Amino acid sequence: MKRMKIDKDETESLLKERDLMLDNQMNQLKSKVEAQKQLEDQVHRLFRLKELRLSCLINVSPFQEGRREDY
Repeated sequence: MKRMKIDKDETESLLKERDLMLDNQMNQLKSKVEAQKQLEDQVHRLFRLKELRLSCLINVSPFQEGRREDY
């Protein structure tokens, strides 16, 4: 009976350690996912900014050429 109690206590201790380890790994994974999302958002913003810049250059170019002819 005493041996069963010792085994039970050891098992519970191991399960608590594993639970803490899994919680830590889950928190690390959540942090990585959040960082990944932020990087993806930044990449999307950069692409949109580049597209906006290109569209502005295309739309502004004829006006700039007209101004150059005026001067």
